[in-house]
Amino acid sequence: MKSVKKVVLSSVAVGLLISQLQGIEVYKDEDKKTSIDVYGSIRAYVGEGTNLGNGVAGSFDSHFIMGLQTSSRLGVTAKIGNISAAVEFGAGEPTFNGSGNTGPGIRQLWGQYNFGKAGKILIGKKDTQSLAKGFSSDIFDNDNGATGFGSMRTSNRQFQIEYTLGNLAVGLIKDSLSYDVSGAKYGLIPRIAASYGGKIGGSEYKVAGSIKIIQGGENGFRNWAFGGHLMGGYKMHLMDKKLYISAQVHGGVNGNTYGEQRINRNTGGYNFANSQISISGSNVVIVGALAEAGYKLGSLGTLIGAVGYQFASVSDLNRTFNSFSVMAQLPMKFGKFTLTPQVSYYGTGATRTQDSGNGLMAFVQARFDF
Repeated sequence: MKSVKKVVLSSVAVGLLISQLQGIEVYKDEDKKTSIDVYGSIRAYVGEGTNLGNGVAGSFDSHFIMGLQTSSRLGVTAKIGNISAAVEFGAGEPTFNGSGNTGPGIRQLWGQYNFGKAGKILIGKKDTQSLAKGFSSDIFDNDNGATGFGSMRTSNRQFQIEYTLGNLAVGLIKDSLSYDVSGAKYGLIPRIAASYGGKIGGSEYKVAGSIKIIQGGENGFRNWAFGGHLMGGYKMHLMDKKLYISAQVHGGVNGNTYGEQRINRNTGGYNFANSQISISGSNVVIVGALAEAGYKLGSLGTLIGAVGYQFASVSDLNRTFNSFSVMAQLPMKFGKFTLTPQVSYYGTGATRTQDSGNGLMAFVQARFDF
């Protein structure tokens, strides 16, 4: 049985990314086990950001924020028998040369072979295994708003070789490093990441972790060092799925070197990158926890609230960081369009005043998925 479907993309935002594209055919042939699917997500925000200050005179300010999220994307997936592949473009994404995310780039590019009961092998660029995806709904900072304030990152796309067997996934990751004084962007020794997760009744769970050997000269480290983290996440659904409660915990050493744990502060801007706290010392210990709950208000949407806390210490530099977050949002869906107003506070208290920050954000995200 064969069917052909045509999807026409008329969005101006997508047109900016692929100006020559007028229409895409989505193909499926069940007899040949062949399919081609197109998907995308256009995300924009508008609102107000307020820097509540860090105790330094003149540090308070407030300003209007608006823009297209760099996490907006357009992708194509294909399947022929046991072979699957995908390519996904993002509005702002570093590709393979680590050149930053100031322009369109490749978010995902991978191929996978399914060996059946023996598992699957994937090679390419995609999210790593050791993330907190699914356990934080904060849409600030390109959907990573709680990172450094209780949550780990929920996305981190890196080149890798991944093996999956059932609920177990193991990857060899080639990380693009955050800070480096030697000029080498990539380390020679791959990071190992693994996760195990699934569903039990009406609940979801995940345990994951990473191990990284840091070479002397990488990320400002004079000597060889160890990096790694562990995380656990659990989400339960109650009251006929009208209510959900989720939690995540994580802890690690030097997990900031590969960016999945971070020390952040907010100064009233939309993106944490504008106020990222750069740490080039070793023995960076980070532990955090985030709790979230959501209740469905009928056709209006789902009211979501979250609170998080993270502690970090850098013994080499004699610094400590205490970070808090409180978030409330109400995603409202209208077919493929989602409108999400959110109010959130992010506070970081640090040993050094210049590393502290308090930001209050009130904005709306408009999102169209297809």
